[in-house]
Amino acid sequence: MRRSWAASLFLIAALGASAHAADGSRATIFAAASLVDVLGELAGDFKAMSGAEVVLVTGSSSTLAAQILAGAPADAFISANKDYADQVALTVGAEPQDLFGNALVLIAPRDFEGTVDIGDIADALGDGRLALGDPAHVPAGIYAREALEYLGEWPTLQDHLAPAGDVRGALNFVATGAAPFGIVYATDAVDPSVRIVATFPQESHAPIRYWGVEVTPDSATSDQFFAFLESPEAVEVLTRFGFQTGTSPDGN
Repeated sequence: MRRSWAASLFLIAALGASAHAADGSRATIFAAASLVDVLGELAGDFKAMSGAEVVLVTGSSSTLAAQILAGAPADAFISANKDYADQVALTVGAEPQDLFGNALVLIAPRDFEGTVDIGDIADALGDGRLALGDPAHVPAGIYAREALEYLGEWPTLQDHLAPAGDVRGALNFVATGAAPFGIVYATDAVDPSVRIVATFPQESHAPIRYWGVEVTPDSATSDQFFAFLESPEAVEVLTRFGFQTGTSPDGN
């Protein structure tokens, strides 16, 4: 169950009331690569408000989940895919929390002119390769494959891919000119080296949601940080970065 902002306010106020304890508090949060910028800012805001420190370890959700299951010292996990969140949650006896959402877009280098028909990517690609997270395990790549299958383009494009270890890797392929087009999250496309040339219909893939799992049950700081993510201040930051706040319309 999602915590109310009142609960968040109480937790942060409690931290402020014991400044010495808060100053020494920290939590290590493993988080999806697409969150590196927004969580970096939010961690700074959280520390300024509470005195507690959040240390971020970012990468592909699948890789992070495997590391946590192998014993990596994470206090919490934020996954871009519910399956990986469920795997960790089942192991530690926790309940995944639905945090916020994202959208899927097609990008090109900044100097690309025009747009691309979302159902005609193969023709626009020509002899080039399409950058995306590895669809075998990277959430952004899994969503991309779903969208391409929905549009009927997967059979043509599956042999013309440039798979990356995480969504930021796919972004970099396009930003550096190694690939003419790529599929990333809308929030990644704020990078000034690229531009959005098409947006995938929401119905073409499973809802893109981020799920939080408290890995260490007695980590007060990670618990407080998850509560902080629902505060008006955090929602403003998430919205500014392009994330979709609120629960998934279908509750999934």
